[in-house]
Amino acid sequence: ATNTATDSNDFTTGDIFVSSGNPTLLNSLTLTANATTSPDGLINASKIQIGSTSTAINRIRYTSVVVVSGNINTLSIFAKKGSGVDWFGIFVDGIDDTSRVWFDLENGVLGTSSSAVVNQGIEDYGNGWYRCSMSFTTSVDTSATVSFVITDVNGGGPYSGDLTDHHFIYGLQAESHATR
Repeated sequence: ATNTATDSNDFTTGDIFVSSGNPTLLNSLTLTANATTSPDGLINASKIQIGSTSTAINRIRYTSVVVVSGNINTLSIFAKKGSGVDWFGIFVDGIDDTSRVWFDLENGVLGTSSSAVVNQGIEDYGNGWYRCSMSFTTSVDTSATVSFVITDVNGGGPYSGDLTDHHFIYGLQAESHATR
């Protein structure tokens, strides 16, 4: 498989899978590039910080994401707990069934996942970094919204914590495999 995420370390531009819109930061989420050392040993990982403590979902969102029907599509990203918040999520909405996975970055374990998820995983890369991944497929709907979410609860979306809470992210991958 080939990583189709263009600008995989720049979360302000680029697209994923067949095509998508540029990523957007929702609910005043802030992004700071080159904020800490990534798993490759360089200072090139980004900080994502809470922007709203209302009922909003703090996330980086890719819209108009086009995937190939029948393929197993995999998203992975490196994530590291920053301050004040433990949970991180990968959401895929708008396809046949919603696919969502939550990851506990404090303890390095999987949280809840929706039944439409084909596979999910969390791998320890040392120094607090985890490779978080999820795979999904679709047979009807081929346009989706993909989000990378900071949340304070397993299975949840909106954040009710502190505006200084944050995580670090690095190395987005989007791969579309051959038909299953």
